[in-house]
Amino acid sequence: DEFSHMGFKKIDEAAFQLGVSRDSEYRIGSGIRFGLGSYLDRGHTYAPVSELCEQVADYLDLPGQLVRDVLEDMALMGKVQMTNLDGRQVVYFYGYYKAECIICGKLADLADPDSSKLAAVCVDADGLIRKAESASGILLSEEQKEAIKGTLSNGVSIITGGPGTGKTTIISTILSIMLETGM
Repeated sequence: DEFSHMGFKKIDEAAFQLGVSRDSEYRIGSGIRFGLGSYLDRGHTYAPVSELCEQVADYLDLPGQLVRDVLEDMALMGKVQMTNLDGRQVVYFYGYYKAECIICGKLADLADPDSSKLAAVCVDADGLIRKAESASGILLSEEQKEAIKGTLSNGVSIITGGPGTGKTTIISTILSIMLETGM
């Protein structure tokens, strides 16, 4: 972790030269952290356990079961969280798992129709969107308009999408509408 700028392969070789054995739990744990970190680098907060174990085993040239055993030990020590998600076993760094649980709980609370924390806005969404388009000079796609209407009518929304799909434009339009109407 302290020398990550050097790259895992170089650090692994240096550790081997310093006497760290190829099947050391420390080495395998480092490989697991590196592998899970590569998922984070690609925007994923978790990895499928079987996929991660296979990748780390290949990378470290070790049996997959040995990697899985160390992963399970890491889970017992609270370094990672293993859970089932949509019928498959996945693993998170513990902090990311906890953060997702907290965020999901808060979103569920906000979206609760019996909650008065966020009420849906009853407005002429189409008219407000046309006005916002005119003011900004940007024509929104139908998907963007639906996202804006959903946000205005549901009280809470999650806006996702890859780069260049218009998330910032959607959020800017929602803010513009809210500022314009005093919401």
